[in-house]
Amino acid sequence: MFSKILFCFILYATCEGRSYKEYESKDGNSESNYFFSDEEATFYDASHLCQQQGMQLISIETHIKNIEVSNLLNGSTESYWTSANNVFNGEWYWLKGEVMEYKNGLNSKNAYRDNGVTISKKDRKVSWNMERCYNKHRYICEKLPDSVSNPECNDYSNLLVHGNTINNKKYYIGKELITYSKALQVCKSMCMELVSIENEEKNKDIFEALSSESATEIFWSSGHYKPGNSWRWANGVESQFFSWNKLEPNNARNNEYCIEILQTDGKVGWNDEPCEEKRMYLCESKNYKG
Repeated sequence: MFSKILFCFILYATCEGRSYKEYESKDGNSESNYFFSDEEATFYDASHLCQQQGMQLISIETHIKNIEVSNLLNGSTESYWTSANNVFNGEWYWLKGEVMEYKNGLNSKNAYRDNGVTISKKDRKVSWNMERCYNKHRYICEKLPDSVSNPECNDYSNLLVHGNTINNKKYYIGKELITYSKALQVCKSMCMELVSIENEEKNKDIFEALSSESATEIFWSSGHYKPGNSWRWANGVESQFFSWNKLEPNNARNNEYCIEILQTDGKVGWNDEPCEEKRMYLCESKNYKG
């Protein structure tokens, strides 16, 4: 018989006027941190608000994790956004970029695009429901996985390219199409970071690096929008330099919160894009000395 002891520690905090609860759960084999919001937001805004806290909208890939989260929902009758969605080509994915295989009995066939999935609990029964992404619900964030402690990180050194090696930076050009959240994770797993572009010199350096590899595709940077009309990098630093393409940023779809970059007109141009879209990605090494 499978048995599990779940310990919960509850903290109350605020984040720029937003209130939430933090739960830390431990079952002896894993440790996860969750934030349960007390405010409602659209699916897109919920995803962005989690990113602001250095977290991600929750993915529930297994029955065991579903039980863990349902235990934390005791006493709540609210519906909470998860990261499951069919925004990209009508196929169901978690925002991490993984195909949604475990569905807890959810009938997701013949669904319209731009649907997400909420989780709720009533009379001890946990249910998942499809909701239009522009509906407002509470949401659950989860802590991003820690950077992988990988003694073989140096093995990536032969895959790195550089411009003029300013600030001792070198870059990894990821050719896989993934979401912004997944790109953050992949770079961390390689002991790198999704690229930040703090100044014009760095923008030129990246242009040289991409040009040297004839990389003309579109890539994720770590830039993301913070409510209050500011753009920030993954480390939380507000951007003071911009290289927007003409008529950008325009938030044309009302959910364009992440910055994609590409070579254009002899420079690296920027565009705002929904974080759920899939792009190639550019990682930067943190401690390269060449």
